[in-house]
Amino acid sequence: MIVDILLSALLILSMLIAIAALLPPPGRHKPGGYRHRHG
Repeated sequence: MIVDILLSALLILSMLIAIAALLPPPGRHKPGGYRHRHG
């Protein structure tokens, strides 16, 4: 059914969001990231 596909897609999206939230985003936690190289 279409509902099963939607539920599975939402589950995968929520898992990806949780993994992305657990992983440190590039350039946010470290103040000396790629932004300070140009300056």
